[in-house]
Amino acid sequence: MKRDVILKIAASSMVFATMLTGCGPFGGGSVASMSSKPATAKDAATYAKKAEQALEKGDTDDAVAYAERSVAGFGSDPETRALLGQAYLAAGRMASAERSFLDAMELGKTDARTILSLSLAQLGQGKADQAKALIVSNRQFIPAADYGLALALAGDSKTAVEVLEQAIREANVTARTRQNLGLAYALDGRWKEAKLMALQDVAPAAVNDRVMEWAQMARPGAYETRVATVLNVTPVSNDPGQPVQLALQQSYAPANVAASADEDYGTEVASFDRNTPLPAIGPAPTAEAEVDFLARENYVKVASVSLPASTPSPRMTADTPSAKAQPKPARVGQGTKFVVESDKPTPTKAVAVQAKSASAPVLQKAAYQPVPKSGGSQSGTHLVQLGAFSSPESAKRAWGILSSRNSDLNGFEYASSRINVKGKTLYRLAAVGFGNAQTAEAMCAGIKARGGNCIVRHASSVNKAAPSRMASQSEKKLASR
Repeated sequence: MKRDVILKIAASSMVFATMLTGCGPFGGGSVASMSSKPATAKDAATYAKKAEQALEKGDTDDAVAYAERSVAGFGSDPETRALLGQAYLAAGRMASAERSFLDAMELGKTDARTILSLSLAQLGQGKADQAKALIVSNRQFIPAADYGLALALAGDSKTAVEVLEQAIREANVTARTRQNLGLAYALDGRWKEAKLMALQDVAPAAVNDRVMEWAQMARPGAYETRVATVLNVTPVSNDPGQPVQLALQQSYAPANVAASADEDYGTEVASFDRNTPLPAIGPAPTAEAEVDFLARENYVKVASVSLPASTPSPRMTADTPSAKAQPKPARVGQGTKFVVESDKPTPTKAVAVQAKSASAPVLQKAAYQPVPKSGGSQSGTHLVQLGAFSSPESAKRAWGILSSRNSDLNGFEYASSRINVKGKTLYRLAAVGFGNAQTAEAMCAGIKARGGNCIVRHASSVNKAAPSRMASQSEKKLASR
């Protein structure tokens, strides 16, 4: 794809961004209909090519429609998911773009273009802390010129200047690197240096216009304006979100976990919301340790937690035997041995609910209706530990409150484990089911940005015994080991 939005800063024109209203990652809209015939895996490559052509022409509406049809036909392809994200980004639909790029990363696509695109989509919604955490945690994938620019846009102009000043000393420095440094100077309030850097590559008559453009971007907290300028788009204020039919897996409506009045719960949540350290994690428990795991809540493993030219991997087609597995990210910390106990004697085989295949019926415009689960589910490779509470009920209510404050948590299961810390019994709460470290870290960054605490951990030792339902079956008790 020729559209390379992270490089457009040198040619961008000023576009004032409107404030984005809060919207969920999935909307009630339907997949755009390009044909009365339902999309199949065989059609997906054709629709993807048309979407790329529409993007090159600047026809963002057609690009979105074709890309949605492509994902509907072959939703398990990370390249197709990333293409949909690019189409949403070009159309100014930041929330939809964020969801699509997270989907692509969940499927293993962690190249610089995808990461930087996701960060821009987050910045376009004012999620500066999340965007910065994503960029920093994936530094090894991003070229210096783009890493510095991304940091500057996310608000860390001082570090951006340091990175870019080092980059322009290299032998193969380009005008793009110099102009990125000029913008970083401007965002850092160093206007003299910014103007001098602009003069290096911009015609003298156009320098003042360039500096004025940078001045608009330098206003405190003007993240939406910065993204609008870099991408040369106008953000949409009523983004309906990605259609629910395009979720990586059909979601189940989360249970309504009401927070009843509990004497110690207010103190626990208040303590959790403050920037206080979590209880010590320690080594993985042994067979004798008192660690019993409550059942995990409704499985809502929907796709959820940021552009230099990159060579995309060959797109999967209907004739492709299988997708090659992407390299797994480095582990984060030591794994805790999670065991989900059940009062049923025979484990239930896990049943994966995958995106609709070529033989699936036509996607309907009606909102998705939740259906009962029929067994366990994949638990992913990473988890986000959220806190520790004095009782299972408190942990359950904490999940209800935290998931209401962080809507992306609704896309994941949770688990609660019993531990003993200095003679006191506590119940850890964790969001589970993350496919890689990047998505788990992005989720944790968002939680911290809202005043919470969390730790990303590897979940390689989760026991997939058939889970029971903690929220809907409150009479179930912890099973002794």
